[in-house]
Amino acid sequence: MLTEMPIHPFLVHFPIALFLIGTVFQLIALKKKQPFDTAATYLFLVGFLGGIASYLTGDGAEHFVERHFNGNLEDFVSPHETWALASLVVFGLILVLKLLPFLRKWSSVLVPVVLLLAIVGSGLIIETGHTGGKIVYNSQLGNASTAASDDHEDND
Repeated sequence: MLTEMPIHPFLVHFPIALFLIGTVFQLIALKKKQPFDTAATYLFLVGFLGGIASYLTGDGAEHFVERHFNGNLEDFVSPHETWALASLVVFGLILVLKLLPFLRKWSSVLVPVVLLLAIVGSGLIIETGHTGGKIVYNSQLGNASTAASDDHEDND
């Protein structure tokens, strides 16, 4: 039974947390650059890798929900995928800006730019989580309404 479960729901919470904590650390880095700027970089990197894994496992989760909860959730899944991809693009850009060595001479300019991008990325990742939650709750409600109609038919 557990082997049927998609891994996506287990992975998605890590990048969300890492990106949000990284954004807080990037904010603190405005006042105290080290160690917070370096810590934010690592949090963004690990979050980005986890985000890629989450994104790649999303289709399996979609198929699982469609199979087990009898519904077409494309109206919910499509925006979720779009928000997830946008989040990965923004946090990927942050990593490029932070990790390219020739950009280090622009460090004083990069910290606020990266912070602004991280705030935007955090908004995107929050919306990604929100739309993912809609998928979960709507699939469960769809299943519950199917069960409720089955119960009603049994009473007739």
